[in-house]
Amino acid sequence: KLLSKLSELSGLNIITNTGYYSAVDKKYLPAHAYTKTKEEISARWEKEWLEGIDGTGIRPGFIKLGVGKGKLDSIEVKLLEAAILLSKKSGLTIAMHTGDGEAAKDEQRIVKENGLESGQMIWVHAQNGTDAERELLAKKGVWISLDGISEKRIEKYLHMISYLKEKHLLHQLLISHDDGWSVENNDGEISLKLFGNGNSQPYSTIFVIFLDKLEASGFTEEELDLIMKINPQKAYSINP
Repeated sequence: KLLSKLSELSGLNIITNTGYYSAVDKKYLPAHAYTKTKEEISARWEKEWLEGIDGTGIRPGFIKLGVGKGKLDSIEVKLLEAAILLSKKSGLTIAMHTGDGEAAKDEQRIVKENGLESGQMIWVHAQNGTDAERELLAKKGVWISLDGISEKRIEKYLHMISYLKEKHLLHQLLISHDDGWSVENNDGEISLKLFGNGNSQPYSTIFVIFLDKLEASGFTEEELDLIMKINPQKAYSINP
């Protein structure tokens, strides 16, 4: 409901998601994530897809999951398999918050073994992996999302993107700031607190600094359009 209000006030088309977040020691998981089957969990998410979230009529535009580092445990596997069931029915992309490259490779294996195309998976936080891991999964069709671009980490991200360009894999690349504010409530006093992700102004670094850096490094206008316009449309398109 908050996102709906923000969309109305700002004029932005905000796309929200269904799914569960099992990273950070699973502290955000509902109790039924442990007791329900993958089919039952998938059915819950499917209801949001068909009817809207929490009575708002707003339907999710993708599925979001979160896992930690290393191979997925039994709960993480169950949730991913629940997401795969829904993705097959709905065409929704699965965006995977992922702790490291080992986890990402395990995710792709599970996706493939369950009969879903790797292009239905986004490796979120792929900056936590290595160049070789990103290359491997991009070649298998996984979307590589480099998140957390900030004023303090320009050169790091420039290197990672240049590597993908050298390997002719820019068509699998997504980028984001992964930044913003948290809402703080101190005895009824509401305030916004910066995430502190290295940006003096959230959501500006890519547009104000980073695109110019890419251009100065030899990236063409066509390549920038691919990264900023074409790839996001393809990655988040709904393909039932």
